[in-house]
Amino acid sequence: PMHQTLLSDDPTASDFKQEFRRKSKSVEEPVDVDSPEIRELEKFANEFKLRRIKLGYTQTNVGEALA
Repeated sequence: PMHQTLLSDDPTASDFKQEFRRKSKSVEEPVDVDSPEIRELEKFANEFKLRRIKLGYTQTNVGEALA
């Protein structure tokens, strides 16, 4: 298909793929559960959950919206 050709010829898409592969490898490294990044992610998740509940949405609603 044409869109695959466009993506494969686009240097930005290629750079993105390489960056994704590089970052994917780093996921395998051990993660410090007390790191600032983890705490920040947990804080975001909790705030998102509270906001979702306050607005009357379920996890299913969110999942369907993202699908």
